[in-house]
Amino acid sequence: MSNEEITHDDIRAMRMADSVHFHTYQGRSWIVAELREYGLGRIYTATEQRLFTDTRRYAAERSRDIAVADQRLEDYSGRDGEYQALASYCPKEVWLTIVAALRPGDKLGFHWVASNNSESMREIDYHHDQLRLIASASDGDRRKHRHWIIADQFGPDNTARMVRREAHARS
Repeated sequence: MSNEEITHDDIRAMRMADSVHFHTYQGRSWIVAELREYGLGRIYTATEQRLFTDTRRYAAERSRDIAVADQRLEDYSGRDGEYQALASYCPKEVWLTIVAALRPGDKLGFHWVASNNSESMREIDYHHDQLRLIASASDGDRRKHRHWIIADQFGPDNTARMVRREAHARS
């Protein structure tokens, strides 16, 4: 686990964001907080410009990446393979409740759960993927870990999954 601690500005950006996305790719995890224009010619305040410095994203006008210190993956499918992309979105109402509990110095972690399926889901070739966010207090006290379910996805077992496997080249 790295020493990535969230800052007051990270929390402020997450609170101000129009949308928040969660990503893990090639062993690195991060949260993307975005401000969107929605085609209305939005004028950004000085605070928004300071907090959301990245202007190169495809869908967002301004964004900020927030480092996640740790990630864990559980796969209940029994299949071998590497995961290439794990991504999810959280509704703003849920996210604002979580952000209210975060403090500067907290360390964030992702816990991805793939194929947490019931027998009836397996019979129709559906899956259940889940993302949990864990915030650890900066003093390292294990009793101060807070857990939230960020996203639950149920659906066909295809490429639109939240937890996707890496495609291997055919020989």
